[in-house]
Amino acid sequence: MGFDAGQAVEPLDYNFTRYGGGQGTTPEPDEGAIDKMFIRLREKVAELKDVDPDELGDESALLDQLADFPEDVVSRQLVVLRDIVHEVAQGIPSRDDIAKLPFRPQMAYFGWFLEKFRPGV
Repeated sequence: MGFDAGQAVEPLDYNFTRYGGGQGTTPEPDEGAIDKMFIRLREKVAELKDVDPDELGDESALLDQLADFPEDVVSRQLVVLRDIVHEVAQGIPSRDDIAKLPFRPQMAYFGWFLEKFRPGV
């Protein structure tokens, strides 16, 4: 059996119904949208760490650094994270649906979603 693109990755399914949100499948973003997401994340992490964006390493290192921020720092950036994810997700789920999630499920969703685009995954 050869390579089957339909089986190579799991769909980006989400279910927020427990918290009054929707459920569905985020469309696969194109390379430009993923690149833009990492640029925006890099700029935000650099701002929070007060460093030059070029000092943050590759995308994988960037995601590690984002995960290392204390909850109080991340909680002040929820609107920015929602915007970044909403944009690359092409509006599916909506900002409003993401915002319906309490803090911990929202952070778990961001972590899950961003990890789907870690290089090598």
